[in-house]
Amino acid sequence: MDLSLVLLDEIWEELKKRYDGCILTTLKNRGDGTEEIQINYYGGKFTCIGLAEKTKDRILQSTREGDNA
Repeated sequence: MDLSLVLLDEIWEELKKRYDGCILTTLKNRGDGTEEIQINYYGGKFTCIGLAEKTKDRILQSTREGDNA
């Protein structure tokens, strides 16, 4: 399925329907030395803090294991 024509806002709304909590963080390099960072979250604040911490732990663990995926 090609999602290139689907607006990111529509994808975000669909994720919120499917999950009790979710975080979407995006980074776009502007090409002029600046960046645009957008952070969206849905669910309770403490739920999302827990998700962010779990994500951080998983990424750190993968770097220790030599996995870049």
